[in-house]
Amino acid sequence: KDEGNATMRRFLSNILANTSDVLFQLNENDNALTVLNRSVNLKRRLHIIDADNATWNYELSLALVKLGRSQFTLKKFDDAFVSFNDARERLQTLLGRDPANALRRWTLVDCVMTMAWASREKGDYKAARDYAMQGIAVVDGLVEIDPTDVIIGWIKDMKGTAQAFIAALPAQ
Repeated sequence: KDEGNATMRRFLSNILANTSDVLFQLNENDNALTVLNRSVNLKRRLHIIDADNATWNYELSLALVKLGRSQFTLKKFDDAFVSFNDARERLQTLLGRDPANALRRWTLVDCVMTMAWASREKGDYKAARDYAMQGIAVVDGLVEIDPTDVIIGWIKDMKGTAQAFIAALPAQ
């Protein structure tokens, strides 16, 4: 493992992600997506260097959610779902190893709820309902170690949001 190289890749990936934010603000969407994809690819390389590194895997998941959100905003739904599904699978694996990790659970709920919103935007109400139900299941699986933890509070709030989302969907 080349930790020095890994540290630089991680640093560069974060710089690229921040640069993509600026490019999106400037309406340079194609350039922003290109830069954000480079950031994600650097995170993927970190995962290759050390596949068992939970921190790097979580950071890759976050980067994939960010990429998926950007693709969704630009109506690149197919690409967005590829990014979201990759993130979701990684987050589920991480939670399988550490089910009490509230931050990772929050990220998973956020990911599947964004998938629900994207499905609704596409007009696929069944998928939207299914993703929202997945979000509720993730919340229900919460291992509550510290009920005063603000992240746990956010996760519980997301259940109500998911339930309201489902209630507002057109009947199938």
